[in-house]
Amino acid sequence: MKFIALIAASLLATTAFAQEAATPAAAPATAAPAAPKHDCKAPSHPGRSASQIRMDAFNKQHKAYGECMKKYIDEQVAISNAAASTGNAAIKEYNDYVKALNEINGQ
Repeated sequence: MKFIALIAASLLATTAFAQEAATPAAAPATAAPAAPKHDCKAPSHPGRSASQIRMDAFNKQHKAYGECMKKYIDEQVAISNAAASTGNAAIKEYNDYVKALNEINGQ
């Protein structure tokens, strides 16, 4: 009788293990890494009564600020596009895998 109980327990454990292996647990959702904040400095407008020299300096700083922001945005877009491309490639790989399995199983 003990022998039969051992076999039954062994079969139950094997079945549970096989189900776990066949159905992987859902991975916990992970937060995307935080993007670094830009370090571009917006210049303060000197006001309408500022001298031409001060306005020229402001315009130069304003242009540099715009170029800095455009560079930062372009970098973030490139990172985002690379992540989306990698994710889409993983989706395609998985879909192709499932399709091949379905074809093997006649579905």
